[in-house]
Amino acid sequence: MTEAFFHTDCPSCGAPVELHSATAVTVVCSYCNSMLVYQDSSLRDTGRDSAVLHDFSPIQIGTTGVWQKIPFAVIGRLKAQYDAGEWNEWWIRFQDGSDGWLSEAGDLYVLVRAVQLSETLPEFDSIRAAETLLTIQGKNFIAADVREITLSETAAEGELPFEVPARFDNRAADWRCENLFLTVDYSGGRQPERRRIACRRFACIRG
Repeated sequence: MTEAFFHTDCPSCGAPVELHSATAVTVVCSYCNSMLVYQDSSLRDTGRDSAVLHDFSPIQIGTTGVWQKIPFAVIGRLKAQYDAGEWNEWWIRFQDGSDGWLSEAGDLYVLVRAVQLSETLPEFDSIRAAETLLTIQGKNFIAADVREITLSETAAEGELPFEVPARFDNRAADWRCENLFLTVDYSGGRQPERRRIACRRFACIRG
């Protein structure tokens, strides 16, 4: 785990709370599971409990790894329910101060980081899974998953870079090109709000 930059006491239970990322907004007390918001150099109690059920994932808060020769540590987790199952992602912080997201599906891991693209991206309603092609940085991606879902019963663990609502709508399209994975987030409307692209491989992961 990276060195904490902020130390204080939980406004709910008084236990010590640390933040490791300067861009963190939500932090969950590891003692009482209170969901807290970091604002103006202090923590505000949202009044929500955020206990995340334990599972058999090898990834946990504090898990470390290396991607493209840059070490990283897992510092947060977002978990929510939707009509087809469960959404589970881990927020990671790299040694150089940048961040990303790590998710798992069986024995496959997907690591994504934000990237600025010059290419024109399609409108959400025009994308068809297994049909729509997209050329990004000279590589041909095909749409693999197009979803418009409502996430509910959201819970968090550790730190996250945004305030976590109890329920929110998600519109996103995932694309694949060999071992590359691209996800485009349309949560803000028809045009993508943020763009993320990453290789599915990384050098190692360890607890």
